[in-house]
Amino acid sequence: MRIVIVDDEILERKAMRKFIEETMPDAEVAGEAHNGRTAISLARELQPDLMLMDIRMPGVDGLEAVREITAGNAKIKFIMVSAYDSFQYAKEAMAEGVKEYLLKPSKKEETIAAILRVKREIEEERQQLQSYHEAHSLKKQYIAERLLHGDTSPELKQLFSEAFQQFRWGYFLVTEMEAEELKPLLDQHAASQYMLVKAPHYHTAIFMIGEADKTLSSVKGDALSLARLLSRNGKKTGVGFPYTAPQKLAKSYHEAYLAYQALGENGHSYGFPVYDKRDTAELKEKVEAQIVRGSDDTALALFHQLKENMEKAQVKEWLIGIKQMLEKRGMDVHDIEILSTISSEQWEDIIRAYCDRVRWELQQKEVVQQAKHYIETHYMEQLTLEETAEHAGLSATYFTRVFKEQSGTTFIDYLTAVRMQHAKKYLEETTLSLKEITYLTGYRDQNYFSRVFKRNTGVSPKEYRKFIIKKYRKT
Repeated sequence: MRIVIVDDEILERKAMRKFIEETMPDAEVAGEAHNGRTAISLARELQPDLMLMDIRMPGVDGLEAVREITAGNAKIKFIMVSAYDSFQYAKEAMAEGVKEYLLKPSKKEETIAAILRVKREIEEERQQLQSYHEAHSLKKQYIAERLLHGDTSPELKQLFSEAFQQFRWGYFLVTEMEAEELKPLLDQHAASQYMLVKAPHYHTAIFMIGEADKTLSSVKGDALSLARLLSRNGKKTGVGFPYTAPQKLAKSYHEAYLAYQALGENGHSYGFPVYDKRDTAELKEKVEAQIVRGSDDTALALFHQLKENMEKAQVKEWLIGIKQMLEKRGMDVHDIEILSTISSEQWEDIIRAYCDRVRWELQQKEVVQQAKHYIETHYMEQLTLEETAEHAGLSATYFTRVFKEQSGTTFIDYLTAVRMQHAKKYLEETTLSLKEITYLTGYRDQNYFSRVFKRNTGVSPKEYRKFIIKKYRKT
Protein backbone atom coordinates (compact mmCIF):
# COMPACT_ATOMS: atom_id res chain seq x y z
CA MET A 1 0.00 0.00 0.00
CA ARG A 2 1.44 3.40 -1.07
CA ILE A 3 0.93 6.29 1.36
CA VAL A 4 1.44 10.06 1.07
CA ILE A 5 1.66 12.13 4.27
CA VAL A 6 0.32 15.72 4.05
CA ASP A 7 1.01 18.09 6.95
CA ASP A 8 2.36 21.64 7.14
CA GLU A 9 4.53 20.72 10.15
CA ILE A 10 7.71 18.89 9.13
CA LEU A 11 8.12 17.26 12.57
CA GLU A 12 4.61 15.77 12.30
CA ARG A 13 5.38 14.41 8.85
CA LYS A 14 8.71 12.85 9.89
CA ALA A 15 7.22 11.35 13.04
CA MET A 16 4.32 9.79 11.05
CA ARG A 17 6.74 8.43 8.40
CA LYS A 18 8.94 6.84 11.08
CA PHE A 19 5.91 5.37 12.85
CA ILE A 20 4.48 3.82 9.64
CA GLU A 21 7.83 2.41 8.46
CA GLU A 22 8.50 0.82 11.86
CA THR A 23 5.03 -0.67 12.47
CA MET A 24 3.78 -1.48 8.94
CA PRO A 25 6.49 -3.17 6.84
CA ASP A 26 4.10 -3.83 3.93
CA ALA A 27 3.31 -0.10 3.59
CA GLU A 28 5.42 2.33 1.57
CA VAL A 29 5.55 6.05 2.30
CA ALA A 30 5.77 7.23 -1.29
CA GLY A 31 5.95 10.97 -0.57
CA GLU A 32 5.32 13.97 1.69
CA ALA A 33 3.58 17.30 1.08
CA HIS A 34 3.64 20.43 3.19
CA ASN A 35 0.43 21.98 1.82
CA GLY A 36 -2.72 21.19 -0.14
CA ARG A 37 -1.41 22.35 -3.51
CA THR A 38 1.65 20.10 -3.29
CA ALA A 39 -0.60 17.23 -2.15
CA ILE A 40 -2.72 17.62 -5.30
CA SER A 41 0.41 17.45 -7.49
CA LEU A 42 1.79 14.41 -5.64
CA ALA A 43 -1.56 12.60 -5.89
CA ARG A 44 -1.51 13.07 -9.65
CA GLU A 45 2.14 12.00 -9.93
CA LEU A 46 2.35 9.11 -7.45
CA GLN A 47 -1.22 7.70 -7.57
CA PRO A 48 -1.09 6.59 -3.90
CA ASP A 49 -3.61 4.26 -2.27
CA LEU A 50 -3.94 6.37 0.90
CA MET A 51 -3.27 9.98 1.91
CA LEU A 52 -2.98 11.06 5.55
CA MET A 53 -4.28 14.63 5.20
CA ASP A 54 -4.03 17.49 7.72
CA ILE A 55 -7.10 19.75 7.56
CA ARG A 56 -5.73 23.16 8.52
CA MET A 57 -2.87 24.17 6.20
CA PRO A 58 -1.92 27.50 4.60
CA GLY A 59 -3.28 28.13 1.10
CA VAL A 60 -5.33 25.14 -0.07
CA ASP A 61 -6.56 23.36 3.06
CA GLY A 62 -7.01 19.61 3.47
CA LEU A 63 -10.74 19.46 2.63
CA GLU A 64 -10.30 21.47 -0.57
CA ALA A 65 -7.35 19.27 -1.57
CA VAL A 66 -9.48 16.15 -0.99
CA ARG A 67 -12.22 17.53 -3.27
CA GLU A 68 -9.79 18.26 -6.10
CA ILE A 69 -7.87 14.98 -5.75
CA THR A 70 -11.08 12.92 -5.65
CA ALA A 71 -12.33 14.64 -8.80
CA GLY A 72 -9.26 13.32 -10.63
CA ASN A 73 -8.95 9.93 -8.92
CA ALA A 74 -11.85 8.66 -6.85
CA LYS A 75 -9.92 5.51 -5.85
CA ILE A 76 -7.56 7.32 -3.44
CA LYS A 77 -8.57 6.92 0.22
CA PHE A 78 -8.11 9.59 2.91
CA ILE A 79 -7.58 9.71 6.65
CA MET A 80 -8.05 13.25 7.93
CA VAL A 81 -5.75 14.36 10.75
CA SER A 82 -6.54 17.48 12.76
CA ALA A 83 -5.75 19.15 16.07
CA TYR A 84 -9.28 20.59 16.09
CA ASP A 85 -12.02 18.51 17.68
CA SER A 86 -14.69 20.15 15.57
CA PHE A 87 -17.86 18.32 14.57
CA GLN A 88 -18.19 20.64 11.55
CA TYR A 89 -14.77 19.59 10.23
CA ALA A 90 -15.62 15.91 10.73
CA LYS A 91 -19.02 16.38 9.05
CA GLU A 92 -17.46 18.06 6.00
CA ALA A 93 -14.78 15.37 5.79
CA MET A 94 -17.39 12.59 5.84
CA ALA A 95 -19.35 14.40 3.13
CA GLU A 96 -16.25 14.12 0.89
CA GLY A 97 -16.12 10.34 1.42
CA VAL A 98 -13.40 10.41 4.07
CA LYS A 99 -13.81 7.28 6.24
CA GLU A 100 -11.41 8.05 9.12
CA TYR A 101 -10.86 11.17 11.25
CA LEU A 102 -7.96 11.27 13.74
CA LEU A 103 -7.31 13.91 16.36
CA LYS A 104 -3.78 15.12 17.07
CA PRO A 105 -2.00 13.84 18.98
CA SER A 106 -3.53 10.42 18.19
CA LYS A 107 -2.65 7.23 20.01
CA LYS A 108 -0.51 4.76 18.11
CA GLU A 109 -3.20 2.07 18.45
CA GLU A 110 -5.85 4.39 16.97
CA THR A 111 -3.61 5.32 14.03
CA ILE A 112 -2.75 1.68 13.24
CA ALA A 113 -6.40 0.64 13.53
CA ALA A 114 -7.52 3.44 11.18
CA ILE A 115 -4.86 2.63 8.58
CA LEU A 116 -5.66 -1.11 8.76
CA ARG A 117 -9.38 -0.44 8.27
CA VAL A 118 -8.64 1.59 5.15
CA LYS A 119 -6.19 -1.09 3.97
CA ARG A 120 -8.88 -3.78 4.29
CA GLU A 121 -11.29 -1.60 2.31
CA ILE A 122 -8.67 -1.13 -0.45
CA GLU A 123 -7.99 -4.88 -0.62
CA GLU A 124 -11.70 -5.70 -0.81
CA GLU A 125 -12.19 -3.19 -3.63
CA ARG A 126 -9.23 -4.67 -5.51
CA GLN A 127 -10.63 -8.17 -5.10
CA GLN A 128 -14.03 -7.04 -6.35
CA LEU A 129 -12.39 -5.31 -9.32
CA GLN A 130 -10.37 -8.43 -10.14
CA SER A 131 -13.51 -10.59 -9.95
CA TYR A 132 -15.32 -8.16 -12.22
CA HIS A 133 -12.50 -8.19 -14.78
CA GLU A 134 -12.36 -11.99 -14.70
CA ALA A 135 -16.13 -12.25 -15.22
CA HIS A 136 -16.00 -9.59 -17.94
CA SER A 137 -13.15 -11.44 -19.67
CA LEU A 138 -15.08 -14.73 -19.57
CA LYS A 139 -18.13 -12.96 -20.99
CA LYS A 140 -16.07 -11.55 -23.87
CA GLN A 141 -14.53 -14.97 -24.51
CA TYR A 142 -17.99 -16.57 -24.67
CA ILE A 143 -19.20 -13.89 -27.10
CA ALA A 144 -16.16 -14.33 -29.36
CA GLU A 145 -16.61 -18.12 -29.43
CA ARG A 146 -20.30 -17.74 -30.34
CA LEU A 147 -19.33 -15.32 -33.13
CA LEU A 148 -17.00 -17.99 -34.48
CA HIS A 149 -19.96 -20.33 -34.79
CA GLY A 150 -22.09 -17.77 -36.60
CA ASP A 151 -24.47 -16.94 -33.74
CA THR A 152 -26.55 -13.93 -34.86
CA SER A 153 -29.23 -14.15 -32.15
CA PRO A 154 -30.64 -10.93 -30.59
CA GLU A 155 -29.32 -12.14 -27.22
CA LEU A 156 -25.75 -12.29 -28.48
CA LYS A 157 -26.08 -8.88 -30.17
CA GLN A 158 -27.17 -7.43 -26.82
CA LEU A 159 -24.27 -9.11 -24.99
CA PHE A 160 -21.84 -7.83 -27.62
CA SER A 161 -23.02 -4.21 -27.29
CA GLU A 162 -22.66 -4.44 -23.50
CA ALA A 163 -19.22 -6.08 -23.51
CA PHE A 164 -17.67 -4.12 -26.40
CA GLN A 165 -19.15 -0.67 -25.88
CA GLN A 166 -16.36 1.15 -27.75
CA PHE A 167 -16.30 -1.25 -30.72
CA ARG A 168 -15.53 0.45 -34.04
CA TRP A 169 -14.25 -2.41 -36.20
CA GLY A 170 -12.93 -5.93 -35.91
CA TYR A 171 -11.47 -8.85 -37.81
CA PHE A 172 -10.12 -12.36 -37.27
CA LEU A 173 -6.79 -14.02 -37.95
CA VAL A 174 -6.28 -17.79 -37.99
CA THR A 175 -2.83 -19.20 -37.29
CA GLU A 176 -1.14 -22.48 -36.48
CA MET A 177 0.90 -20.79 -33.74
CA GLU A 178 0.20 -21.83 -30.15
CA ALA A 179 -1.27 -19.36 -27.66
CA GLU A 180 1.92 -19.22 -25.56
CA GLU A 181 3.90 -18.20 -28.65
CA LEU A 182 1.34 -15.63 -29.75
CA LYS A 183 0.75 -13.68 -26.57
CA PRO A 184 4.18 -12.00 -26.20
CA LEU A 185 4.22 -11.10 -29.90
CA LEU A 186 0.72 -9.65 -29.82
CA ASP A 187 1.35 -7.77 -26.58
CA GLN A 188 4.32 -6.08 -28.22
CA HIS A 189 3.11 -5.52 -31.79
CA ALA A 190 -0.72 -5.54 -31.96
CA ALA A 191 -2.09 -2.11 -32.88
CA SER A 192 -5.40 -2.78 -31.08
CA GLN A 193 -6.96 -4.95 -28.42
CA TYR A 194 -7.02 -8.67 -29.11
CA MET A 195 -8.46 -11.91 -27.79
CA LEU A 196 -7.24 -15.45 -28.33
CA VAL A 197 -10.30 -17.55 -29.08
CA LYS A 198 -10.64 -21.31 -28.83
CA ALA A 199 -11.44 -22.50 -32.33
CA PRO A 200 -12.21 -25.93 -33.83
CA HIS A 201 -9.80 -28.01 -35.91
CA TYR A 202 -6.74 -27.37 -33.72
CA HIS A 203 -5.90 -23.87 -34.88
CA THR A 204 -5.84 -20.57 -32.99
CA ALA A 205 -8.20 -17.72 -33.83
CA ILE A 206 -7.25 -14.15 -32.92
CA PHE A 207 -10.07 -11.63 -32.57
CA MET A 208 -8.77 -8.08 -33.16
CA ILE A 209 -10.97 -5.36 -31.68
CA GLY A 210 -10.63 -1.72 -32.71
CA GLU A 211 -11.94 1.10 -30.52
CA ALA A 212 -10.35 3.98 -32.47
CA ASP A 213 -11.82 5.42 -35.65
CA LYS A 214 -9.80 4.18 -38.63
CA THR A 215 -10.45 3.64 -42.31
CA LEU A 216 -10.87 -0.04 -43.20
CA SER A 217 -8.05 0.24 -45.72
CA SER A 218 -5.77 1.36 -42.89
CA VAL A 219 -6.96 -1.53 -40.72
CA LYS A 220 -6.27 -3.96 -43.58
CA GLY A 221 -2.72 -2.63 -43.80
CA ASP A 222 -2.22 -3.15 -40.05
CA ALA A 223 -3.68 -6.66 -40.34
CA LEU A 224 -1.27 -7.65 -43.09
CA SER A 225 1.69 -6.24 -41.17
CA LEU A 226 0.69 -8.24 -38.10
CA ALA A 227 0.16 -11.43 -40.14
CA ARG A 228 3.57 -10.95 -41.78
CA LEU A 229 5.17 -10.72 -38.34
CA LEU A 230 3.38 -13.84 -37.06
CA SER A 231 4.41 -15.87 -40.11
CA ARG A 232 8.13 -15.07 -39.94
CA ASN A 233 8.92 -18.46 -38.43
CA GLY A 234 7.12 -20.24 -41.27
CA LYS A 235 3.79 -20.59 -39.46
CA LYS A 236 0.74 -19.93 -41.64
CA THR A 237 -1.54 -16.97 -40.77
CA GLY A 238 -4.81 -16.35 -42.61
CA VAL A 239 -6.43 -12.92 -42.37
CA GLY A 240 -10.13 -12.08 -42.55
CA PHE A 241 -11.36 -8.73 -43.86
CA PRO A 242 -12.26 -6.08 -41.24
CA TYR A 243 -15.89 -5.09 -40.65
CA THR A 244 -17.63 -2.37 -38.68
CA ALA A 245 -20.85 -4.40 -38.21
CA PRO A 246 -20.60 -7.02 -35.41
CA GLN A 247 -22.92 -9.39 -37.31
CA LYS A 248 -20.30 -9.66 -40.07
CA LEU A 249 -17.49 -10.79 -37.77
CA ALA A 250 -18.34 -14.47 -38.34
CA LYS A 251 -17.74 -13.81 -42.03
CA SER A 252 -14.29 -12.41 -41.17
CA TYR A 253 -13.46 -15.60 -39.28
CA HIS A 254 -14.52 -17.80 -42.19
CA GLU A 255 -12.46 -15.65 -44.55
CA ALA A 256 -9.43 -16.02 -42.29
CA TYR A 257 -9.92 -19.78 -42.12
CA LEU A 258 -10.32 -20.03 -45.91
CA ALA A 259 -7.14 -18.00 -46.39
CA TYR A 260 -5.33 -20.16 -43.81
CA GLN A 261 -6.24 -23.35 -45.67
CA ALA A 262 -5.08 -21.97 -49.02
CA LEU A 263 -1.70 -20.82 -47.67
CA GLY A 264 1.23 -22.98 -48.61
CA GLU A 265 -0.51 -24.09 -51.79
CA ASN A 266 0.01 -20.64 -53.31
CA GLY A 267 3.56 -20.20 -52.00
CA HIS A 268 2.61 -17.67 -49.31
CA SER A 269 2.58 -17.98 -45.54
CA TYR A 270 0.11 -15.17 -44.76
CA GLY A 271 -2.59 -13.13 -46.42
CA PHE A 272 -6.28 -12.49 -47.09
CA PRO A 273 -8.42 -15.04 -48.96
CA VAL A 274 -7.94 -14.88 -52.70
CA TYR A 275 -11.27 -14.70 -54.47
CA ASP A 276 -10.40 -16.06 -57.86
CA LYS A 277 -12.97 -16.28 -60.61
CA ARG A 278 -13.69 -19.99 -60.28
CA ASP A 279 -17.09 -20.81 -61.70
CA THR A 280 -20.06 -21.50 -59.47
CA ALA A 281 -20.17 -25.20 -60.32
CA GLU A 282 -16.62 -25.72 -59.01
CA LEU A 283 -17.38 -23.90 -55.78
CA LYS A 284 -20.55 -25.95 -55.30
CA GLU A 285 -18.54 -29.15 -55.64
CA LYS A 286 -16.01 -27.93 -53.10
CA VAL A 287 -18.71 -27.02 -50.56
CA GLU A 288 -20.46 -30.37 -51.09
CA ALA A 289 -17.16 -32.22 -50.66
CA GLN A 290 -16.63 -30.51 -47.29
CA ILE A 291 -20.20 -31.26 -46.20
CA VAL A 292 -19.83 -35.00 -46.84
CA ARG A 293 -16.69 -34.85 -44.67
CA GLY A 294 -18.61 -33.05 -41.92
CA SER A 295 -16.21 -30.07 -42.11
CA ASP A 296 -18.54 -27.14 -41.43
CA ASP A 297 -15.81 -24.53 -40.99
CA THR A 298 -14.41 -25.03 -44.48
CA ALA A 299 -17.85 -25.54 -46.02
CA LEU A 300 -19.08 -22.23 -44.57
CA ALA A 301 -15.94 -20.36 -45.60
CA LEU A 302 -16.46 -21.52 -49.19
CA PHE A 303 -20.20 -20.85 -48.99
CA HIS A 304 -19.52 -17.19 -48.13
CA GLN A 305 -17.79 -16.97 -51.49
CA LEU A 306 -20.36 -19.06 -53.36
CA LYS A 307 -23.48 -17.20 -52.24
CA GLU A 308 -22.22 -13.98 -53.83
CA ASN A 309 -22.72 -15.62 -57.23
CA MET A 310 -26.21 -17.07 -56.63
CA GLU A 311 -29.78 -15.84 -56.31
CA LYS A 312 -31.84 -16.85 -53.27
CA ALA A 313 -33.90 -19.33 -55.28
CA GLN A 314 -30.73 -20.90 -56.65
CA VAL A 315 -29.29 -21.31 -53.15
CA LYS A 316 -32.46 -23.05 -51.95
CA GLU A 317 -32.53 -25.35 -54.97
CA TRP A 318 -28.88 -26.24 -54.41
CA LEU A 319 -29.44 -26.94 -50.68
CA ILE A 320 -32.40 -29.19 -51.55
CA GLY A 321 -30.13 -31.09 -53.95
CA ILE A 322 -27.59 -31.65 -51.17
CA LYS A 323 -30.40 -32.88 -48.89
CA GLN A 324 -31.46 -35.42 -51.51
CA MET A 325 -27.85 -36.53 -51.98
CA LEU A 326 -27.44 -37.10 -48.24
CA GLU A 327 -30.74 -39.01 -48.06
CA LYS A 328 -29.52 -41.33 -50.85
CA ARG A 329 -26.47 -42.01 -48.70
CA GLY A 330 -28.83 -43.17 -45.95
CA MET A 331 -28.60 -40.10 -43.72
CA ASP A 332 -31.61 -38.85 -41.79
CA VAL A 333 -32.01 -35.19 -42.84
CA HIS A 334 -35.75 -35.17 -43.60
CA ASP A 335 -36.53 -32.72 -40.78
CA ILE A 336 -34.19 -29.97 -42.07
CA GLU A 337 -36.46 -27.26 -43.50
CA ILE A 338 -35.24 -25.30 -46.53
CA LEU A 339 -38.16 -23.75 -48.43
CA SER A 340 -39.10 -21.26 -45.69
CA THR A 341 -35.54 -19.91 -45.30
CA ILE A 342 -34.81 -16.39 -46.54
CA SER A 343 -31.50 -15.28 -45.03
CA SER A 344 -27.84 -16.14 -45.34
CA GLU A 345 -27.73 -16.96 -41.61
CA GLN A 346 -30.48 -19.57 -42.06
CA TRP A 347 -28.64 -21.15 -44.99
CA GLU A 348 -25.48 -21.33 -42.90
CA ASP A 349 -27.49 -23.06 -40.15
CA ILE A 350 -28.65 -25.63 -42.73
CA ILE A 351 -25.05 -26.32 -43.79
CA ARG A 352 -24.08 -26.73 -40.13
CA ALA A 353 -27.00 -29.13 -39.64
CA TYR A 354 -25.91 -31.16 -42.67
CA CYS A 355 -22.36 -31.36 -41.32
CA ASP A 356 -23.63 -32.33 -37.85
CA ARG A 357 -25.65 -35.22 -39.33
CA VAL A 358 -22.68 -36.36 -41.43
CA ARG A 359 -20.37 -36.32 -38.42
CA TRP A 360 -22.94 -38.25 -36.40
CA GLU A 361 -23.26 -40.82 -39.19
CA LEU A 362 -19.48 -41.18 -39.47
CA GLN A 363 -19.23 -41.63 -35.70
CA GLN A 364 -21.88 -44.37 -35.77
CA LYS A 365 -20.08 -46.16 -38.59
CA GLU A 366 -16.84 -45.98 -36.65
CA VAL A 367 -18.56 -47.43 -33.56
CA VAL A 368 -19.96 -50.34 -35.59
CA GLN A 369 -16.56 -50.96 -37.21
CA GLN A 370 -15.00 -51.12 -33.75
CA ALA A 371 -17.69 -53.58 -32.65
CA LYS A 372 -17.15 -55.77 -35.73
CA HIS A 373 -13.41 -55.83 -35.12
CA TYR A 374 -14.07 -56.81 -31.49
CA ILE A 375 -16.32 -59.64 -32.65
CA GLU A 376 -13.69 -60.83 -35.17
CA THR A 377 -11.08 -61.07 -32.43
CA HIS A 378 -13.32 -62.47 -29.63
CA TYR A 379 -15.77 -64.76 -31.49
CA MET A 380 -14.19 -67.83 -29.87
CA GLU A 381 -15.19 -66.56 -26.39
CA GLN A 382 -18.56 -66.52 -24.65
CA LEU A 383 -19.20 -63.15 -26.26
CA THR A 384 -22.37 -61.24 -25.35
CA LEU A 385 -24.14 -58.21 -26.79
CA GLU A 386 -23.70 -56.37 -23.47
CA GLU A 387 -19.94 -56.93 -23.47
CA THR A 388 -19.58 -55.71 -27.05
CA ALA A 389 -21.79 -52.67 -26.39
CA GLU A 390 -19.67 -51.78 -23.37
CA HIS A 391 -16.52 -52.05 -25.51
CA ALA A 392 -18.14 -49.63 -28.02
CA GLY A 393 -19.06 -47.21 -25.21
CA LEU A 394 -22.83 -47.50 -25.75
CA SER A 395 -25.78 -48.87 -23.81
CA ALA A 396 -26.95 -52.31 -24.96
CA THR A 397 -30.29 -50.95 -26.21
CA TYR A 398 -28.75 -48.10 -28.20
CA PHE A 399 -25.98 -50.35 -29.53
CA THR A 400 -28.57 -52.86 -30.80
CA ARG A 401 -30.33 -50.17 -32.82
CA VAL A 402 -27.13 -48.56 -34.19
CA PHE A 403 -25.61 -51.91 -35.15
CA LYS A 404 -28.75 -52.96 -37.05
CA GLU A 405 -29.01 -49.56 -38.81
CA GLN A 406 -25.37 -49.51 -39.90
CA SER A 407 -24.78 -53.18 -40.76
CA GLY A 408 -28.24 -54.31 -41.86
CA THR A 409 -28.19 -57.29 -39.52
CA THR A 410 -28.49 -58.02 -35.82
CA PHE A 411 -25.59 -58.51 -33.45
CA ILE A 412 -26.31 -62.21 -32.89
CA ASP A 413 -26.71 -62.89 -36.62
CA TYR A 414 -23.42 -61.16 -37.37
CA LEU A 415 -21.63 -63.03 -34.56
CA THR A 416 -23.07 -66.32 -35.82
CA ALA A 417 -21.97 -65.57 -39.40
CA VAL A 418 -18.40 -64.89 -38.20
CA ARG A 419 -18.36 -68.10 -36.17
CA MET A 420 -19.71 -70.14 -39.10
CA GLN A 421 -17.10 -68.67 -41.42
CA HIS A 422 -14.32 -69.82 -39.07
CA ALA A 423 -16.01 -73.19 -38.50
CA LYS A 424 -15.98 -73.83 -42.26
CA LYS A 425 -12.31 -72.93 -42.37
CA TYR A 426 -11.50 -75.39 -39.57
CA LEU A 427 -13.52 -78.12 -41.29
CA GLU A 428 -11.82 -77.46 -44.63
CA GLU A 429 -8.22 -76.97 -43.54
CA THR A 430 -7.72 -79.02 -40.35
CA THR A 431 -8.39 -82.47 -38.96
CA LEU A 432 -9.69 -81.08 -35.67
CA SER A 433 -12.59 -82.96 -34.13
CA LEU A 434 -16.08 -81.44 -34.06
CA LYS A 435 -15.76 -81.03 -30.31
CA GLU A 436 -12.57 -79.00 -30.72
CA ILE A 437 -14.09 -76.86 -33.48
CA THR A 438 -17.16 -76.31 -31.27
CA TYR A 439 -14.97 -74.78 -28.56
CA LEU A 440 -12.78 -72.86 -31.00
CA THR A 441 -15.82 -71.08 -32.45
CA GLY A 442 -17.27 -69.97 -29.12
CA TYR A 443 -19.77 -72.77 -28.47
CA ARG A 444 -19.79 -75.19 -25.57
CA ASP A 445 -22.44 -77.65 -26.76
CA GLN A 446 -21.48 -79.75 -29.81
CA ASN A 447 -25.09 -80.62 -30.64
CA TYR A 448 -26.14 -76.98 -30.50
CA PHE A 449 -23.16 -76.04 -32.71
CA SER A 450 -24.18 -78.68 -35.24
CA ARG A 451 -27.78 -77.39 -35.33
CA VAL A 452 -26.64 -73.79 -35.85
CA PHE A 453 -24.20 -74.89 -38.58
CA LYS A 454 -26.87 -76.85 -40.46
CA ARG A 455 -29.36 -73.98 -40.16
CA ASN A 456 -26.82 -71.62 -41.77
CA THR A 457 -25.30 -73.92 -44.40
CA GLY A 458 -28.02 -76.50 -45.10
CA VAL A 459 -25.78 -79.43 -44.10
CA SER A 460 -24.30 -80.78 -40.88
CA PRO A 461 -20.61 -80.22 -40.03
CA LYS A 462 -19.83 -83.89 -40.78
CA GLU A 463 -21.58 -83.69 -44.15
CA TYR A 464 -19.78 -80.45 -44.95
CA ARG A 465 -16.38 -82.02 -44.22
CA LYS A 466 -17.20 -85.13 -46.27
CA PHE A 467 -18.24 -82.89 -49.15
CA ILE A 468 -15.00 -80.91 -48.97
CA ILE A 469 -12.87 -84.11 -48.78
CA LYS A 470 -14.69 -85.62 -51.77
CA LYS A 471 -14.28 -82.41 -53.74
CA TYR A 472 -10.58 -82.28 -52.86
CA ARG A 473 -10.02 -85.90 -54.02
CA LYS A 474 -11.68 -85.24 -57.35
CA THR A 475 -9.37 -82.30 -58.00
